[in-house]
Amino acid sequence: MAGVAKKIGFAVAFKVADGSYPRHAIVFKRNIPWRCKLNADAPEIAIPKDGAFYAVHAKGVNTLKPETRATPLPGNLDAAFDAFRQFEADYQRKLAGVALATEFVANKPAPNGRVTIADSIEKYLLKCKSAGLRKTTIAAYEGALEDFKVSTDKTYVDELGKEDITGVYCSWMRSNVRKNVGNKDGQRNITFNKRMGFVNTWTETFSGHGLLGKDWKLPVVKKTPDKYDAETITALLKAATPEESIRIRFYLYTGCRDMEVATAEYSDIDVKTGTFHVQAKPHIIVHGESWQPKTGEERRQPLPKDFVKELMERKKHSDNNLIFPTRRSGNVDNDLIQFLKDAATRAGLEGRFTLHKFRRTAISHAIDKFGVRMAMSFAGHSNIATTNKYAAREDMTNPKIRQEVEASFADLVKA
Repeated sequence: MAGVAKKIGFAVAFKVADGSYPRHAIVFKRNIPWRCKLNADAPEIAIPKDGAFYAVHAKGVNTLKPETRATPLPGNLDAAFDAFRQFEADYQRKLAGVALATEFVANKPAPNGRVTIADSIEKYLLKCKSAGLRKTTIAAYEGALEDFKVSTDKTYVDELGKEDITGVYCSWMRSNVRKNVGNKDGQRNITFNKRMGFVNTWTETFSGHGLLGKDWKLPVVKKTPDKYDAETITALLKAATPEESIRIRFYLYTGCRDMEVATAEYSDIDVKTGTFHVQAKPHIIVHGESWQPKTGEERRQPLPKDFVKELMERKKHSDNNLIFPTRRSGNVDNDLIQFLKDAATRAGLEGRFTLHKFRRTAISHAIDKFGVRMAMSFAGHSNIATTNKYAAREDMTNPKIRQEVEASFADLVKA
């Protein structure tokens, strides 16, 4: 079938200024529809919600007639995208002469009694979707598995072994995965380990405990967790405006993740118990999905009583249930970092300031005061090993203990 256009395009048609309805190719970001453009040289624009969606593909398998055609897809963008993925899978199967996904899921035998890698992956992803996993999670699995298919020259799952993941796939990633982690192999290996883990989870569906087994992870350069020291926090709060101050303290008191703060609502605060409820928000849509906590588990964070009173007083002057909405639109703020940068600049502090460092500070403090198991609940972690990673070590280069360090050196090496 050399010369057949096997790649399926996802497109949207909508009315433009001259009254026509040209098709625009949809551009993907992290395997999710992101923008669209009329042609290769045209600028990318937002995908209209009321557009008509199509799968663009070769008209047939005749190499002498490589024309394309557009098959309409039903519904809005989300429904059309699901239909596009199914159409894409079925089309590739027809070209390869194997069973359709619907037939495979129905447990109809493959022509030769063996299961192809493509069929197995498709069945696994369909199972993930039916299990209600988040779109971002499915996209991560799908990206890793699609790349694995590209990296291997094997056809059937019974041909695969550990080396196909740790060797062939890993080598393929080093050459093809974008270097977005500082160009250091020790840090890129974090990405590679996650992707190999996704692939191994899929192999567990046909190989018992998975092809990788134990002790397969690539070495990673471990960074020492850091936190804001007391002097920095004091300087930030001293220079902060009232709005910046309440945001900084909210981060420190709750130890919440960025989006847990961005989606925080006054209705999440229980005045009687003095707690903040981290819970799913079906009514708040983030990246096309109803927002929910990272681990899928809800939890309650204690707050100082005086701080609860301050928040309730703040609520009186707001007509928005969101505690920290954007200033202009009043929607969820996806860029909370600016308030921290402004306070740091005003305080004359140097270095890189991040919101996640507040979380490390709060969790590290909880570990020191209450132990790892209590801190695990405070942090909303599902694995205690993750909480242990947040235990920031005391930094001996800190100026406040420099005198003690100097005295220690003098004791060690005496003239």
